[in-house]
Amino acid sequence: MWAVLCAAALVAGCDKRPAPQEEEGGKGEHVDYVCTSCYRYVNGTSEPVTVEFHSAQYDLTPPPVEEAFTVAVGGRHEVSFAGFGLFPGPFCLGDDTWVKVSQGEREFVQRAGDESAFLLDSTAYERLEGDRLTRVYEYRFTDDDFAGAEIID
Repeated sequence: MWAVLCAAALVAGCDKRPAPQEEEGGKGEHVDYVCTSCYRYVNGTSEPVTVEFHSAQYDLTPPPVEEAFTVAVGGRHEVSFAGFGLFPGPFCLGDDTWVKVSQGEREFVQRAGDESAFLLDSTAYERLEGDRLTRVYEYRFTDDDFAGAEIID
């Protein structure tokens, strides 16, 4: 269900939308609002940055790319996720999410549950703006993010 909500949010952009009363997870809980988290990625590096995020919930090898984007030097890209009655974290695909980030000749991979997976933790982002139903977060890539990254073959 999270993958469906996240995919819908990717198309919708950074906005708030009312939702009809719905049952969530068959638990009988009713919510009447959708919370949107918009994550903005700014490239403060000397090379374009490419981000791919995956969900390993599919029993496919390799797992499909849920979304991929490239941020030009000095540019930015926004990704939004929606949740019924809660603000989703970045790349809200669940415990099996992983993110691959590359810049020129270096790349790093972060997996949900790893202590070093800062891109999957909203506390690594600067909270910029928002209201009761919308929040905007920003992460600025720097050359330091890639200092210890693996060299791409």
